[in-house]
Amino acid sequence: MSKRRRIAELARARRLDSLPPHRGFSEFHGGIYDQHDHVVPWTISAHRVNSPVMIIGQDWNSADNLGRPVVDEQVALGQIPWLPSNINLQARLAQHFGMNFGDTYATDLFVFAKPGNMTARIPSNHLRYCACRYAVPQIEIIRPRIAVCLGVSTYNAIRTHLTRRPRVRLRDALQEDEPLLIGKTNVVVVPHTGAWGKRIANAGEYWERAAEFLR
Repeated sequence: MSKRRRIAELARARRLDSLPPHRGFSEFHGGIYDQHDHVVPWTISAHRVNSPVMIIGQDWNSADNLGRPVVDEQVALGQIPWLPSNINLQARLAQHFGMNFGDTYATDLFVFAKPGNMTARIPSNHLRYCACRYAVPQIEIIRPRIAVCLGVSTYNAIRTHLTRRPRVRLRDALQEDEPLLIGKTNVVVVPHTGAWGKRIANAGEYWERAAEFLR
């Protein structure tokens, strides 16, 4: 079975899944944001299933945001390109990998719309649930050379699910001696590309460490 068909099957499984109090993407505006064969809408703009790079964000959207009037760009592209976090991500990919966002395969760890706004916290056990059911299977299907986690919460959800080791702090992740591997894929962490991550002075070091796996 092809990679695309396996991803489409995982997307169908996600639509049948539930994790209260979170909501499915298809519950908003008649399902306009969920008319695709991707696990999350973000993949619409970055669905290169044979890319050496996978990008894993924490979560795609919140119930408050999706309850507002429809945003045409989010329907068509699965993202709003001019948001600062997306602009920063594009810049990092170009600077360190020589790639555009569309050259990658992008997904999100958490596959539901959380209650509240985009800064609302997601319980760690819910992140691990999605790591087990959706993020790790996507890595196993795509088999990129690297899977780049945007933010330490995303990285820790995958790490603790796979290894049962304690959570790691972002500032300590650069010093980890044992690589986190899924098959032959190196799973790495970089600071989130949003406002908080931009305040980290040595953010470029995390991206350069990730880029080493592509050389």
